[in-house]
Amino acid sequence: MKKEEKIIKNFLADDPRKWYALLKNKKLSEKTKEILSAYEFDTEQLKHIREAIELNLNDELIETLANPVFISSQMREVLSGIKNGLSKEQITVYANPKYIAGQMRYIRNALEYGFREEQISLLANPKFEDFQMKEIYIGIKQGLSLEKVKLYANPEYRCYFMKEIRTALEEGISESQVRLCINTDFDTSQIKEILQGFRNGLSFEKVVIYANPKFSYYQMREIRKGLENNLSVEQISRYANEKFDEYRMKNIREAMQNELPEDIINLFISNNLNDKQIAAIYKWIEFGLKKEDVLLYADSRFVMYDTPYLREIIQIGKVQKIMKYLDMDFNAFQLEAIAIGIKADLRQEQLDFYADLKFSGVQMRELVKAFQNGLSKEDIEIFAKPNYSHAVMKEARLDLENGISPEIVKTYLSKLPYTVLSVETRKKSIAKELRELLS
Repeated sequence: MKKEEKIIKNFLADDPRKWYALLKNKKLSEKTKEILSAYEFDTEQLKHIREAIELNLNDELIETLANPVFISSQMREVLSGIKNGLSKEQITVYANPKYIAGQMRYIRNALEYGFREEQISLLANPKFEDFQMKEIYIGIKQGLSLEKVKLYANPEYRCYFMKEIRTALEEGISESQVRLCINTDFDTSQIKEILQGFRNGLSFEKVVIYANPKFSYYQMREIRKGLENNLSVEQISRYANEKFDEYRMKNIREAMQNELPEDIINLFISNNLNDKQIAAIYKWIEFGLKKEDVLLYADSRFVMYDTPYLREIIQIGKVQKIMKYLDMDFNAFQLEAIAIGIKADLRQEQLDFYADLKFSGVQMRELVKAFQNGLSKEDIEIFAKPNYSHAVMKEARLDLENGISPEIVKTYLSKLPYTVLSVETRKKSIAKELRELLS
C-alpha cells in the first residue's frame, strides 16, 4: 500500500471532514506523514494527533505524542502537559509506556506545580500505582517534608494505608507516633484506631497497649475508649485480651467506668454474657436489687426467660423455689406460669401438680387459678388434661367454682372433642341439673 493510502486510511478512521479542513490550512511535515503512514491509530488516538497538528506543535513533540504504544488516555496526558507549557525534557519524564495514564497524570501535575527534582524522583517510581502516587503527590503539595513523605511512600503499602499516614502527618502527629503504625500487619481500620488515640491526646505509652495486630479494629476501639475514660492500665489489662470479642470488652469496660461492684465486674470478665443478660444486670442494679440477687439474676437461665414474674420472685426472696424448674425444658410461658404460682404461695405439691411439661403455659395458668380459687385437687383433675384446650379448662374451672357438680362437668367433657368446647353440649348438661333444682 502506498504511503498516501496509509495516511488516508488513518484519516478515514477518525473524521475525514476535520482532516480535510485541517489540510486546507496546514501542510503536514514529512515527519508527520511518516508517522501517519507507519502506524494504524484508532479514532481516539487520531483526535489527539490532529489536535497537536492544529496547535502547530513541532515534529519532535508530535513524535513524542504519537507513540503507537500509547493508548488514547496516555496521549491525552502527554498533550495536556504540552498545552500546559511543560518543556520537552519535562514531558519525557513521564511520556513513557511504563506509566499508565493515571501515573502520568500525577507526575505531570507535579511537574506543572513545580516539584523539585528529588520530589519528582520519589514520585515517579513506576512501582507505585496511580492512587499511591496520588497520596505522595498530595503530601508534597500540602507541604510535608520529603523525609515525612518517605515514611509512607512504599510500594508495599496500599493507597488507603498511605492516606491514613499522610493525613496524620498533615495534622501534626509526630514521626515517632506515625512509625508505630508502619506495620504491614495492620489493616487500614487498625491504623485509624491507633491514630485516633494520638488525636485524642493519649500518650505514646498508652497507645502502645493496644497497637498490636493481634487486636481487631473493634477490640482496639474498646481498649482506646477505656484509656480515654481514665481507666488504669491495670484495669485495661483485665479485658485487653484478644480472646474476648469487642462486645465482651465493651461490657467489661462499661462496668468499670460505671464503678460496678467488683463481683459484677468479675462476672462480666469470667462469662461471655449476651446483651439481654447485660441489660438485665444494669436494670436490677438501677432498681436497687441486692448484689447477691443481681449475681443470681445474671444466671443465663433467668435471663433467657426474663419476665416480670421471674423478677418479682427474686425480689420477694422466693427464687429458690423456681431453681429446679429452670434446669428442665420449660419454655418462657411455662416458667412464667410456675412463677405466678410461687408468687401466689401455692404449696409445693400444687406446684408440682401443674408444673408439668405436658401442659402449655396458658393451660398452667388455668390450673394456677383453680388452686388459687380453692378448687380441690380432685376437682381440678377433672379438667387437667393436656388434650383439653385452655378455653375448655377455663369453662370447666368456672363451672366448678360456681357450684356446678363435678358429675355434670365430667359428663359434658366426656362428650366433647378435646380441643373444642361446644356451648350447646355444655348448656344441655347444665340444664339437666337446673331442672332437678327446680323440681
